Amino acid sequence: DVFLLAAARFLIGSSSGPTTLSYVFGVPIAMTNNLPTAATYLSQQDLFLPRLMRRIDDQRFLNLEELMTKPYNMGAWDTIFTNVLGVDTIPNTSEEIAELVNEMLDKLDANLYYTEEEEALQQKFKSLTAEREVMIGLPEFEIQCRLGRSFLCKYQHLLG
Repeated sequence: DVFLLAAARFLIGSSSGPTTLSYVFGVPIAMTNNLPTAATYLSQQDLFLPRLMRRIDDQRFLNLEELMTKPYNMGAWDTIFTNVLGVDTIPNTSEEIAELVNEMLDKLDANLYYTEEEEALQQKFKSLTAEREVMIGLPEFEIQCRLGRSFLCKYQHLLG
């Protein structure tokens, strides 16, 4: 298992142990269903998708800044989110995951270009989350990885 994680072109995974091993070996990561978001330690070569969150009481989706910061970024199990934080987590769809994988393949093949609008959305996301200290203990530190392009464009209304 360790050999596969170290020798892979990239890893499609979630925020679990195998992802950490790929990170240590410098293997690019396409992380899906990222929870807890406080552990978004990925590097500039990596891409990720968080789970969306919806409040149970009024069905309002949390914006991306909210779900990436305290207290929502600390939850690790669905029961914490539902019973303590009062939100449902929504897993990434198969389409969202496929789009992330295609983006990573284009990135690895040097066929990936972002528009000015996509870069602006990415920077807005990174700036908002840096202001709220997503990376605990590192105030004003921007997440190094990129939020998946299609996901960010689709949910740009959740940038706040």
